[in-house]
Amino acid sequence: MTEIVNNGTMKKAFLFWTMLLAVARVFSQDYQCIRDNATYFYSDGTNIKAIKIDSVVNTAEGLMYYNYPTIGGDSWDCLSQYWPSWIGRSVLVKPDGDNVFYNKNNEPVTIRTLGELADDWMCYQFPNGNYIIAVIAEIQEMEFLGLSNMVKKITFQAE
Repeated sequence: MTEIVNNGTMKKAFLFWTMLLAVARVFSQDYQCIRDNATYFYSDGTNIKAIKIDSVVNTAEGLMYYNYPTIGGDSWDCLSQYWPSWIGRSVLVKPDGDNVFYNKNNEPVTIRTLGELADDWMCYQFPNGNYIIAVIAEIQEMEFLGLSNMVKKITFQAE
């Protein structure tokens, strides 16, 4: 009789933890800086910028997203249709949640999407050795277009 009760209790505990893990996965936030399934538009209130991924390559380090080039240049005297996108030439999305943006000089700029509140990391290192530290300063729920979502605010400090 004791074995039947323990067996029933064990099944209930197993069922409880299985359901809890399933619910945790449903409600876990997928913080990603970039997606490849659409064109995304961003505005600073004055200008509108777009992101459109040209291609995605699976590498040993993670998924490498290549951005469509844009028209641009160092001056209006010399424009090129192959100028890098405003977010850089490519973005490496690593399995650990780091999103590494490669700027027009192919230098890495890292955003840590899975970081927790107060986590910090070296976001960028200048060629002269100076660097920028990023810190997750706030995680809060925000509403946009009637949808509520969790947002991470990151602060940057030059060192």
